[in-house]
Amino acid sequence: SGKETGTILLGTVRGDIHDIGKNNLSMLLTCYGFSVHDLGVDVPPSEFLLQAFQVRPNIIGLSGLLTSSYDAMKETIELIRMTGDPEVKDMPIIIGGNQLNDQVCKYVGANYWLNDAMSGVRLCQRLLNS
Repeated sequence: SGKETGTILLGTVRGDIHDIGKNNLSMLLTCYGFSVHDLGVDVPPSEFLLQAFQVRPNIIGLSGLLTSSYDAMKETIELIRMTGDPEVKDMPIIIGGNQLNDQVCKYVGANYWLNDAMSGVRLCQRLLNS
C-alpha cells in the first residue's frame, strides 16, 4: 500500500509480569503493519526512557494489570515528560490494562487508556493519521 505506518514502543511496567494483553496488542499492531518494539515485562522507567531515545517511536504503550502498576506507570511517564529532548518529551503515551479508567489515566499522566487490544490498534491508527 506504500502507506507509512508507525513505530510503537511497548512494555509491561516495573513490578508487573502480565503480558497477555500486551502480546495481543503487539501481534495485532504487527498484523496492521506497525513496527513494534516490545521491551517485555517488569520494565523499569529508565529502560522505557532509554528505548524512547534509541527507537524514537511514534507512540509509547505502557501495560499493567495490577493496581500496584499505577505508580510505576506514573514514574515512567514523569521521567519521559521531564527529559530535555522535545521529541521524546511529547510522545503520546497510552496505558493499557483491565482495570484502567479515566481516573487512572489522569493519575499516571498518560494521554490515553484502553482495555482491549483492538481499540489500541484503532487508536494508534488515529494518532498517526492525525
